[in-house]
Amino acid sequence: MDDQRRTGFRYSDLHVGMAFRSPGRTITDADLVGFAGLTGDHSELHTSDVYAKNSQFGRRVAHGMLGLAYAHGLMWARTGELRETAVAFLGISDWRFIEPIFVGDTIFVNYQISELRDSTFYAKLMFDAQEVDARPSDAIALAVRFGSPIFVAEKVMDEAGFLPDAEEPEGGEAASPAKGKEGKPNKLETLRAALKEAVEREDYEKAAQLRDEIRNIEQRH
Repeated sequence: MDDQRRTGFRYSDLHVGMAFRSPGRTITDADLVGFAGLTGDHSELHTSDVYAKNSQFGRRVAHGMLGLAYAHGLMWARTGELRETAVAFLGISDWRFIEPIFVGDTIFVNYQISELRDSTFYAKLMFDAQEVDARPSDAIALAVRFGSPIFVAEKVMDEAGFLPDAEEPEGGEAASPAKGKEGKPNKLETLRAALKEAVEREDYEKAAQLRDEIRNIEQRH
C-alpha cells in the first residue's frame, strides 16, 4: 500500500465519465449580504424582505452568480480531488438558472469528466524513486532546490516549442543552433530561444505569450 499522502487524483487516475458529488453548502442570510457587498449588486430581490415578499418568489432569493460561484467552490477547489490535475477555470457553456436558491437551501454539485486534455502546465518530478505530479512553477522550483530531475512528455515539449540544450560534441564546442537563410536564426528559432529564457527566469506569463505565438506560426506552415 502506498503510504505517500495523496491530496487528490492524478491525471492517470481520471477517465471520461468519471463522476463526483460535492459536499453540501447551506445558504445563509449572511451569504446574500456578503455577496451583495462584494459585487455591488444590492437588488431588492436579494436584500429587501418587503420587496421580495411581494415578488413572484414570495421571499428573498440568492443572486444567480452567488449560486454559480459557490458551485465552483464546492467542486474540486473545496474537495481537492482534482487539485493536482485541473489547471484553470476556462469557461462555461449553456449554463442556465432554472430554479431560485433561497436562504436555508442546501446546495450540492454533481459533475463528471466529459473530456481529458493534456496541458503544457504539467510536469513530473522524481524524488528517491517516487514520482510526483506537479505544475511547472512548483516543479521547477523544487527541481532547482533539490537537484531533482524533471520529466515532461515529449508531446508537451513540442507544444510548448521548448528545445532542450544541445549535447556538447566530442570536439568540446557546443553545437550551434540551426540557421535560417543567410546564416541568421529565423523568427521561430528566435521565439523558441526567448521562450526558453522566459522559462528559466520563471516568467510564465511571458512564456505563455511566446508559446502561443510559436503555435500560431507553426499552424500557418
